[in-house]
Amino acid sequence: MHRLLICTILLLALGVSTTTAVESVESVESDALAHKLINSQGCKACHSLGGEGGTFAISLEQAGQKLTPVEILQQLVNPKRQHGNGHIPDFAHLSATEIDALVEFLKQSRDSA
Repeated sequence: MHRLLICTILLLALGVSTTTAVESVESVESDALAHKLINSQGCKACHSLGGEGGTFAISLEQAGQKLTPVEILQQLVNPKRQHGNGHIPDFAHLSATEIDALVEFLKQSRDSA
């Protein structure tokens, strides 16, 4: 939070919108959280990201391009293992913030395609 305040003050001094500054910092923090989760939750055992990881399932970049944000969410919160032929574990133990970070991160590859 302290870092956000400093960035906002600096951008205000430069005449940049604080809304843009806040969104930018939040986006960077969300991306960092998504990367941390992808590594800590074992996603790369089956999926690749940036050319690193498994080849059992499609790359996370492809998943983000192929699925809508709602479909990504349904894949992550999957208590009955109804997706991915039963191979995708349920990530309902993650917080709403963590799930949102993953969905937003994967959605970015869809938006940039």
